[in-house]
Amino acid sequence: TQAVRRGAQVVGVAVTATELTTIVRQQQLLELQGMILDTMHEGVLLITADDRIRLTNPAFDRLFASPTGGLIDTPVGDLLEATTLDILRSAARGAAAREFECRRRDGTTFSAACVVTPIVIDGEQHLLAVLNDISERRVLEREILEVSNREQHRIGNDLHDGLGQELTGVALMLRALATQLRRSHPQALPEFDDIVD
Repeated sequence: TQAVRRGAQVVGVAVTATELTTIVRQQQLLELQGMILDTMHEGVLLITADDRIRLTNPAFDRLFASPTGGLIDTPVGDLLEATTLDILRSAARGAAAREFECRRRDGTTFSAACVVTPIVIDGEQHLLAVLNDISERRVLEREILEVSNREQHRIGNDLHDGLGQELTGVALMLRALATQLRRSHPQALPEFDDIVD
């Protein structure tokens, strides 16, 4: 606001108004997007064209045992092997989600599933990666395979030991019966031998 004067006397007021509704809505949307990114359970990573970390969310920082924001501007190669970076680049070209091993700063490793999307920010190419820790799933998959193998082995043993013995007993009884058939019904003997076999 500014006073309009004619000489020493104030004759009016000039008011300048700015429409802020769009700006306020955009700010609210940015805050909402930031809150969503911060509360996601999946780790989010933004990689620059020169393979540096530009952005992480808290879930990503937890995955890699790093303080919040502690990975910003570090080489992504500190966390991911060169072959993994190649996997991310190929995934960004339309390949399916990938799984690979990751290394935390403390040297421990975990298995991750990752979906990658190429994105242009400020005119520069970036990779946006979303990671899930699948270590527990991999352990469960191994346990399921082991249980399945043990069960197949047990069923095989049961069939061999139990059913095999019963079939052997039936075969012996049939052979005894074959002796009786030789005398009374010799014409049925070839079919009976097939049954015994």
